[in-house]
Amino acid sequence: MPVREHRVAPETKCDCCGEFTRKCTGVADTAVEQGIPYLARWNPNSLEGGIAFLVALGEGLGFTSVLYRFESNSFMICDPEDYDWHNPTLPIASRGQVIGTPLAARTFRVLDEIWQHDPVLKSWVTGLAKDH
Repeated sequence: MPVREHRVAPETKCDCCGEFTRKCTGVADTAVEQGIPYLARWNPNSLEGGIAFLVALGEGLGFTSVLYRFESNSFMICDPEDYDWHNPTLPIASRGQVIGTPLAARTFRVLDEIWQHDPVLKSWVTGLAKDH
């Protein structure tokens, strides 16, 4: 199974914007590697803002922060200051540490599995596609 240990947090209001936020976590398996933790966060009532992802880079390497934007239908690896994860001690790699390295290929392999197999995320994106 490409996504396992899937958990969904109850919707909460964001402290900075007051909008509702939905989060899910899980572990993704790719053809190359098993057991990569991830987190996805989004506003369940709007496409604006897209979907934010944290993908673990491996033992002691921290995370890659990635944003998916519906208007451009694309993923973008972010610098730590590009998206506020509300945790200043969270070790997030810079774009320069990821882009053009094997970490980028690994991150996009994991995102591919999440995009195709995370049940809540897939259901939400499919439902929104029908409504728009």
